[in-house]
Amino acid sequence: MRYYFDTEFIDGEFGLQLISIGVCAQDGREFYAVSDIYTGGCNTWMRENVLARLQPKNAPRYRAQPLAEIKADLLAFVGGDAS
Repeated sequence: MRYYFDTEFIDGEFGLQLISIGVCAQDGREFYAVSDIYTGGCNTWMRENVLARLQPKNAPRYRAQPLAEIKADLLAFVGGDAS
């Protein structure tokens, strides 16, 4: 099975921080997650061209998640083991 990833990061004071991750599986399934830690530290370009295009908070599939939860959900999506 092939998976195609798209991620957005910021390089903040604590190093690289995940903003969002999207994954499309070869079989047509999709995974999307937004991190709950990307607040602040974004430059103008990032705010206008990335954050403004993230799924709106009132959309049904949107929910900012802690990184550990994103990891567990992503591993479940690809059929991996969280350990």
